[in-house]
Amino acid sequence: AHAAAYVMMAWRIGYCKIFYPLAYYASYFTIRATGFSYEIMCQGRHRLEAFLAELRKRNEAGNRDNPLSPKEDDMLKDGRICQEMYARGFEFVPIDLYKVQATRFTIVDDRHLMPSLTSIDGLGESAAVQIVEAAKQGEFISKDDFRTRTGTGQTTCDLLDRLGILGDLPETETGKITNCGADGIIRVKGTGYEYFNTDAWSNAFTVLCRKYKPSAVFVGGTINGRDFAPRFAVQLNTGCTSDAMELGYDPETGDIRFIEPAVGGKIMAVITVPELRPQIATIRPGTFKYAPCGARGEISVIEEEISFDPAAIRCRRVDYFPDESDPELDIANADCIVCVGNGLKDQEHLERYRTLAKLLGGKIGCTRPLYERGILPYKLQIGQSGVMVKTKLYISFGVSGAVNHTAGVDADVFVAVDKNPDAQIFNFCDYGIVGDMDEICDEMIAQLRARKGQ
Repeated sequence: AHAAAYVMMAWRIGYCKIFYPLAYYASYFTIRATGFSYEIMCQGRHRLEAFLAELRKRNEAGNRDNPLSPKEDDMLKDGRICQEMYARGFEFVPIDLYKVQATRFTIVDDRHLMPSLTSIDGLGESAAVQIVEAAKQGEFISKDDFRTRTGTGQTTCDLLDRLGILGDLPETETGKITNCGADGIIRVKGTGYEYFNTDAWSNAFTVLCRKYKPSAVFVGGTINGRDFAPRFAVQLNTGCTSDAMELGYDPETGDIRFIEPAVGGKIMAVITVPELRPQIATIRPGTFKYAPCGARGEISVIEEEISFDPAAIRCRRVDYFPDESDPELDIANADCIVCVGNGLKDQEHLERYRTLAKLLGGKIGCTRPLYERGILPYKLQIGQSGVMVKTKLYISFGVSGAVNHTAGVDADVFVAVDKNPDAQIFNFCDYGIVGDMDEICDEMIAQLRARKGQ
């Protein structure tokens, strides 16, 4: 019976290895591999083979002065599995901080695996979990920000930077601003900024505007930005336009045209502030991509000390709880989005679209009618009155194509599916498919599963 169990297990492993190769390799490296090294095994087949050849040479020579260590023995064993994987046409992709898992290898597509963070020599499970959890809260803006949010030290940060995992993150937040071609930076310090509060923030902007007299001030249209921007606008006796999605400029008058949704997102309004200065506006998040154009050389960094008496702050933070938001609701920067419109019959028909999004490695979104019908939450509503998205692949099902929706979509590839051949959405897409949305979704799922061998 014991021998039979071994034979049956070997047969099952062999079956998975042949028909579900990526699932096999992902499981093996996650569970069994003890000598996996991201630095060596994920940097290409040729580097791996050169490293293994050296280990074999030492092992076969029986070199007593330089024998293989237990770790190298494990690396030789796991390296053979990597060689096999490469020989079958499968590869590793570099670790992506915002998609990687702490301890599990993940299937990226039908040819690629992403290693876990713990596959990096010197990075323990605790640090890996901290990094993954911090990445769920949003992109890191600098290496300083990475170290602060993840709780990791300089050594870990340097290791990830050396492996290219941190990308082009600047050392500090100031460096990121500099790379966008800023002429100068004003850095403020003082009392009253221990946590966000409208009083201290609006006071700081009021003092700076009175001193430097800017023509315009743009504030991120976040919850906090929408709170304090109107406050300091009133203190400066000027106006504040909110939620701008596009900007224009008149060089003759110096007026900025703020373009934003109005009447519930049904029309686009153009707002100018021709008399008062500064022109203050909040800009909807996701409107502009971070696109570093290079520093201008030496720029001025001005240090200002503006304190606000903590006793004068009218709001008190009585407690703090970390944000427990579902990462599936953060769709603004998803690489792939499957958007479902009012053509959806009911809640029961939604599951197939979730399945399609999962197979594509993306997330699901919706139009305003689905939110109003209570089928999906507001955070998944895409458009002028919802989330502005910038994505590589956008597939819409049963979306009519109203301007208040399409204005909120910036996609490298836009695919639209609708049963009405005259639907307005076909004026905005790259590829259009006319037909029943459920049937087409089912066919896409079948094709993807066939490609993945599922």
